[in-house]
Amino acid sequence: MSRIAILAREVANLIAAGEVIERPAAVVKELVENSIDAGASHIDVAFKGNGLELIRVRDNGYGMTQEEALLALHRHATSKISSAADLSAIHSLGFRGEALTSIAAVARLEILTSPADAVAGTLIKVDGGGSPMVETRGAPTGTLITVRDLFFNTPARKKYLKSPRTEASHIVEAVIRLALSHSEVSFNLTRDSRTVFTTTGRGGLGDVIATIFGREVHGELVPLEARSEIVNISGFIGRPTLTRSNRSLQYFMVNNRYVRNPTLVGGVESGYHRLLMTNRYPVVFLNLEIDPEEIDVNVHPTKLEVRFSQERDIRRALHFSVADTLGRHNLIPGMEPKFSPRTRPPAPTAGIKPVLKPLQGSGPKGKVRESSPGIFPPVATFTPRKGEGEYLPADVAASLEDREPNPTFPDLKPLGQVYNSYIIAQGEAGLFLLDQHAAHERILFEDLRRIKGDKGGQDSQNLLVPLTLELSPNEWEMLGQNLPVLRSLGFRIAEFGPRGLIVHSMPTIIPPGKEKDILFQVLGELEEGGDKRPLDELREAIIIVLSCHSAIKAGKRLGQEEMVALMAQLGHTKNPFTCPHGRPTVIHISAGELEKRFKRRQ
Repeated sequence: MSRIAILAREVANLIAAGEVIERPAAVVKELVENSIDAGASHIDVAFKGNGLELIRVRDNGYGMTQEEALLALHRHATSKISSAADLSAIHSLGFRGEALTSIAAVARLEILTSPADAVAGTLIKVDGGGSPMVETRGAPTGTLITVRDLFFNTPARKKYLKSPRTEASHIVEAVIRLALSHSEVSFNLTRDSRTVFTTTGRGGLGDVIATIFGREVHGELVPLEARSEIVNISGFIGRPTLTRSNRSLQYFMVNNRYVRNPTLVGGVESGYHRLLMTNRYPVVFLNLEIDPEEIDVNVHPTKLEVRFSQERDIRRALHFSVADTLGRHNLIPGMEPKFSPRTRPPAPTAGIKPVLKPLQGSGPKGKVRESSPGIFPPVATFTPRKGEGEYLPADVAASLEDREPNPTFPDLKPLGQVYNSYIIAQGEAGLFLLDQHAAHERILFEDLRRIKGDKGGQDSQNLLVPLTLELSPNEWEMLGQNLPVLRSLGFRIAEFGPRGLIVHSMPTIIPPGKEKDILFQVLGELEEGGDKRPLDELREAIIIVLSCHSAIKAGKRLGQEEMVALMAQLGHTKNPFTCPHGRPTVIHISAGELEKRFKRRQ
């Protein structure tokens, strides 16, 4: 007797069902995708508890004849593709033809369906993959599918489900993804007869976001529109202050299909470079339109994963579109994200040209100053700032002449300090609070980052008494490997003994008395990651250390001229709204909010 045998149809169907229907949420996803493919403009989804007892999906799509409904219960029955060539250009959500037969194999399934202008509809019942029972029944145009007792004949599958609350959350998440992917469709989701959310199908992606996630999240988003030769990108991205501790609010759609792909995540998050706090992730709702022939959606039975034929170009397009969008919007928390018409994409890596075509005309580019102005002490001579009654110290004004002002940063007049840490300022849009340490840190960071190591180092100052240190073997090794980086930033260091060094000079921005502490912080950065760390990343990490420890601290009293200088310098930075660690530099309280607080209006 042969040890190899063909599996019985019932067993084969159960195995296939296990690949597609791993939990109740997968049932909802497959059924709703079929409804969308059937041209539905309104879809009702209802379930009880964790979805095992009941799932019901009703749509107003094309509906099916009795013959079509019976065919749909067979494996690999589909109206979406007809040849192998169709797999290279898939436009529909479903195409495998496995959804209904997989669901019918592990549940009690009812299908009530009717095409337009039909005299009567069709009711089909299937229990656990058995033979279908067929009746003629009156029904409106569209399809109603009811799934009861899911996994009743596969108890092992039930055993590995999570808690009812977790399974319910997966169902809700599946419908959210579909609602975001198809804002033109009206969705109504209910659990245990209580409405979870309802979308109108008329307001676009922004309306769906506001309905599901609330006006507060929607208000902290900025719109993104970009085009390139291979991809069109549209949607919304969060300001740097709108973050989460995980990527749960990152939604990527490719040709209106929700997908998971590390290329998309990496492209977007690199566009937020140095605008986010550590271990914080941006909020993203983006749809990418790509030629279907450039995508493989047939990677996984659940169709959540895709592959791109031009991954590097798509990642690059996302990076530049995100960075450019953030650079053209006012990102102050609590303030309307005012759009600036000036396009200023970040400088591309050497040898790489931006993929995106310019959205609008670029403004003039300022010259690069190769030294850090820092916070200038009060001086006797002042120069009027153009168009304003405020005055800048002459040396500050001179240092900003070759800088391009950031048009998204508001004109502010300092009024004073709170706790010697926050500057109170007034602008046309209301009241502003600036974190003096975070603001100065951003200024120093951008000034230091402008310096090119191969064009001479940062301004340095000789130490009155050279600093001598004895290092550990690892510190000594790391120092030797990275001396060029340190010299480019203004350190002059020589070997002294077997594992000692003598420091003759350090960057001018380092406060007196902090030289040793900062140097050991720098050595720590050199040691972290060892020689596997890219040189540019290492240099930037050292710059952050220098900026943080050299910036004015909370608790330092500032004079009027120093506050004016600080705000002027911040307004000439590329990213004035966060420090290099991602903390906000400035927040906004509108005039309307003040009136509300003082009961001047309701």
